[in-house]
Amino acid sequence: MEYWGFVEACETLSLPASTEYLVFSEYDCYRTSQTHWCKLKAARKYTENDVCTLPYLFLRYARHLDLLKLIYLGLQICACPPGEKAQCSVRKLRDCAVSLEGHPGRRKALQAIQYIQNNSGSPMESRLYMHLCLPNFLGGCGFPKAVLNKPVQVDSKQYYLDLYFPDTRLGIEYDSFEYHNNSRSFSQDNLRDAKLRTAGYRLIHVKPGQLTDLEAFQDLAVNISRQLKKPIVIRTTKFFEPFKEIFHFFQPTGYAPITVFDVPQFRGADGAYKEYLGSFHS
Repeated sequence: MEYWGFVEACETLSLPASTEYLVFSEYDCYRTSQTHWCKLKAARKYTENDVCTLPYLFLRYARHLDLLKLIYLGLQICACPPGEKAQCSVRKLRDCAVSLEGHPGRRKALQAIQYIQNNSGSPMESRLYMHLCLPNFLGGCGFPKAVLNKPVQVDSKQYYLDLYFPDTRLGIEYDSFEYHNNSRSFSQDNLRDAKLRTAGYRLIHVKPGQLTDLEAFQDLAVNISRQLKKPIVIRTTKFFEPFKEIFHFFQPTGYAPITVFDVPQFRGADGAYKEYLGSFHS
């Protein structure tokens, strides 16, 4: 993963720091702790310059990561900030998993791929996408799939929307401290927003604090649901644990972790939560 430039993903997901070796012949395998023997000879084509390609790495990690972490890993592998070229795509992930029938973790990989989108612009955009667009049983709000880094042409200028819901022409913009915390950026953002709104697009800006404070996030999610005309209704007890896991992605040092007792104030959450608590006493 470090070879392909995904150091941040390694750290976030606590992936092993040691180098691992993969061989395709049992005669070449020395059975050391860092060597893995793959019986599927078809996997050879998913190596490049004697290194596992990203689609094959994703399939290999599917055996060890839980579903949410695997979705996040896929979003980052298929990330493509504006102006850059993507190293991988959802289609390549799927083609690899489909072709290597019998590989450990294949079923989980194919399940995760259903929820992965191309072109995430940053780790926080990936996390925001997971919060908003994953189904309830995976801890998300259940909104329709958003297009990530959607190019939009206004007059002769092309803009990119971090998350875009085409049915309602709603764009969600994540304003990081790094790129949006100075007067020049503020002025440019205002001009950009004015042009986009004149062209018929609606915009909601997300501040970093709205992804670290539970109450602020709830207000944001409710606001987006009103714009999408898609109410958030929690109907499953499986919502709470994955919601907590997503919320803890990238939390800065010093922030108190939330627990399953911190129930999001979404419609249906109280009833689902009582049923969730009841499952521990049955």
